[in-house]
Amino acid sequence: MTVRAGILPMAAVAFILTPLASPAHHQLDEIYERDSSVSLTGTVVRVDWVNPHASFTLGVLDPSGSSVEWIVELDPPHTNERRGWTRESILPGQAVTVEGFRALDGGPRTYAKTVTLENGVTLPASSDGSWNWRRAN
Repeated sequence: MTVRAGILPMAAVAFILTPLASPAHHQLDEIYERDSSVSLTGTVVRVDWVNPHASFTLGVLDPSGSSVEWIVELDPPHTNERRGWTRESILPGQAVTVEGFRALDGGPRTYAKTVTLENGVTLPASSDGSWNWRRAN
C-alpha cells in the first residue's frame, strides 16, 4: 500500500475516535442551578489552568470540622486572563472566598462568579454565565 492510499483509512479512524478522546463541553444548566448560589471560604488545594474551563479544588471545613474538597469551575483561561487573572492569581495554600452557582446534584461543586483573595481583591471568575446557559423558550 502506498503512503497516499494509507491516508484515507487513517483519517477515517481519526475522525471516528476524536469525539471519544475529547471531553464533552456542557451547558451550565446541566450541572449548575442558575438561581441558587453558594458562598465558600477555604484553602486552595490544587489549580488546573486548562481548557475548556480552568478550575481549582478548595478545601472547606463543614459544620462538623471535617474538610470537604469542592471543585470550583471557572471560565476558560483566556477569558480569565482578559479579566486580569494570571496562572499565579491563586495558588495552593491560599485562603479564598468563592461566590458561585450551586451544583444541581447538591454535591461539592460550584461554578464561580467571583473569587476574593486574602488581601481583599475580588477577581471576576465568570460572567453571569449567560453565554452558556440554555435560553428560556
